[in-house]
Amino acid sequence: MPTLKENVKKICKEQGITLAQLAERMGINYVTLWGHLTGNPTLSRMLDMADALGMPIEAIVAGLSNRTNAKTP
Repeated sequence: MPTLKENVKKICKEQGITLAQLAERMGINYVTLWGHLTGNPTLSRMLDMADALGMPIEAIVAGLSNRTNAKTP
């Protein structure tokens, strides 16, 4: 099963943005984002990531991309 880090990196790549740009959208720095991706992020931070990517949280947790149905059932 892919990790949150792998899922977020995949979605960023598909959206044509870097992790640094994602961090900027979230209002945090890259090092902080990387810590969340490699550690144990809070639900609040995962929601921030999803919002910054314009996707529901389920999409980043499950690894759905823009090309798949990212809407919740």
